[in-house]
Amino acid sequence: MKRNTSIMRKMKLKDLAEIGSGYPFRKKIITNPKGEIYVVQMKDVNESGAVEWSELNRIATTELDPINGIDIKRNKYFLDPGDILFKAKGGKNNAAMLTTDMGPVVASQQFLIIKVKSDIVEPIYITWFFNYLQDTGYFQRENEGTYIPFISK
Repeated sequence: MKRNTSIMRKMKLKDLAEIGSGYPFRKKIITNPKGEIYVVQMKDVNESGAVEWSELNRIATTELDPINGIDIKRNKYFLDPGDILFKAKGGKNNAAMLTTDMGPVVASQQFLIIKVKSDIVEPIYITWFFNYLQDTGYFQRENEGTYIPFISK
């Protein structure tokens, strides 16, 4: 059976999505149970690529910008439903898609944040594909670094 290749084409992720890093905390994350912002850390994404929402720490707004505070509605580090978190550091490079609107959420800088901007592909497919590549050992063959392996943008 011959495939219709006119609708199938190879595309780069950067043509479908914005790719950025998580928030670069300058010091240890100081949790605050009454904080306004949730923080996703590596430990909060399980083996199957799901965010353990009940385990997330909270921080005060001033932890992100101690001098000026942060505009929660207009900050590039805040995550939205459909955003993909990709574990870029360490030996297990799986992905998780945010499916719930928890309010203000940021990810730590060990994640690459993928915000799909195209209607050609669904975020859930990209998440599945990254997890498939993890299962096949692709990222272990392609990662950089010797002490702490990482995947670069």
